[in-house]
This record gives sequence, structure tokens and C-alpha cells, in this order.
Amino acid sequence: MPSHSCWNGMDNSAMSDTVITLWKIFILIAPYLIGMTGVAIQAYIASSRHFSVMLDALQRSQGLHKFIGIWGVNTLKGRTMLVETMASALWSSNYCLKRGLLHRDDLEAFPVALRKRMKLGSALVLLGCIGMILQGLGMFPYGSGQ
Repeated sequence: MPSHSCWNGMDNSAMSDTVITLWKIFILIAPYLIGMTGVAIQAYIASSRHFSVMLDALQRSQGLHKFIGIWGVNTLKGRTMLVETMASALWSSNYCLKRGLLHRDDLEAFPVALRKRMKLGSALVLLGCIGMILQGLGMFPYGSGQ
């Protein structure tokens, strides 16, 4: 009975080379996919009703007003950068509270679901950047083929 596998007709070394090549391609593009997924999450927040929710939730926070002055709110790029900046502030909330960038009441009342979504996007961007740096330094193993 004939098998319909795409691996039929290949000897083990050819199959092994193909798997190694596919692994290398995956390792090559994974950091970009991870980072761009984070950017897509931040851009989604910046272009949806969640952006207004974030602005309303952080009204007393001086950091929001400072970064609105830097990035603005009129373009998708500026809004996305503002979302990323405020997500970073949420990651380091104790530091930002001490510096006066976040207001304690704003932080306590910030919507939990939006906080999780912003932190997820920020973490994915950071992981993607770390992966790209490690890739640039040649620190990813590519398997036994090298």
C-alpha cells in the first residue's frame, strides 16, 4: 500500500538536511515574529477603544501627560509608542510611582484585562528584541549540522 507522505523517497540524510534547514529558517524568523506580534498587540490597543480607556485610567499620572507631549496621539505610530511607553511604566510601576510618573490611584484602578494585554505586548516586543540581539551575536544553536 503506497504511503502519501512528503518524506517518501528521501533517504535519511536528505530528510535530516531538510529538517535542519527548516529548523534554521524557524530560528531565523522566530524573533521577528515574536516581536511583531507584540507590536501588533500594541497597535491594536492604540487603534481601538482600549486607547481611550487607557487615557481615562491614567488621567492623574504625570507620565502620561509627559509622553503625550513627546509622542502625541494623532498618529498610529505616536499612539502605539505611547501604549508601549505606558506598558513599560506598568512593568516598573514601583519605580514609576517613586518618580511620580504614575499616580497610585490610577495604578490601583487600572483595568486588569487591559494591563495584562499591554504587558503581554510589551513582553513580546522585548523577547523579540532579545532574540534578534542574540541572533546577531551568533548565540542561537542551529542543530548538529554546524
